[in-house]
Amino acid sequence: MDTIRFTPKVSFDKRDNQLRIADQLMCLHCHHYNAHLLRTAEDPDYIDGPRILAGAAENVVAQQLANHLRDFPDIRSSAQRLSVAADMFRMYGFVILDFSKADEKGGTVTSPSSHIALGWKVKWGPRETPCCHFNRGFIAGAFATIYGKSPGYFKVVETQCIAVGAESCVYKVEVNSNGNK
Repeated sequence: MDTIRFTPKVSFDKRDNQLRIADQLMCLHCHHYNAHLLRTAEDPDYIDGPRILAGAAENVVAQQLANHLRDFPDIRSSAQRLSVAADMFRMYGFVILDFSKADEKGGTVTSPSSHIALGWKVKWGPRETPCCHFNRGFIAGAFATIYGKSPGYFKVVETQCIAVGAESCVYKVEVNSNGNK
């Protein structure tokens, strides 16, 4: 895969204390904060917290990656765009995503070290179910932008998770059954 570095337009407004990366407001947090956020989203049984976390990540990443690619029109091939998405994920501190076994039809994306899963294990210990909802949304949003689809077009399911005891986090990517989104 062609390696292209994610070098986005970054701005910081001192007056309003706002960080923007590729024209999107950003707030990056440590694993302690993210573990608490995850637990807060998952605990209530009257909301679908995992769907909310994944959906928010999908929408923001899709727009942010689209903004970045608009600013760098020479990044055209899917391989280059996937490289940018992987670098973007790494730059935000979420570590590594390997897109090499997936394309516009779906496939498998792996993460040998997930900030979300490792943060959960450090804070709360092992779990019974996968927890990388943000990563699922990131992958779905990146795929939507890279392949010219709308958010919601791709479905991403975490099939293995470090927080459950797996060696790495593994995500199955497929076109939604209502793939006309």
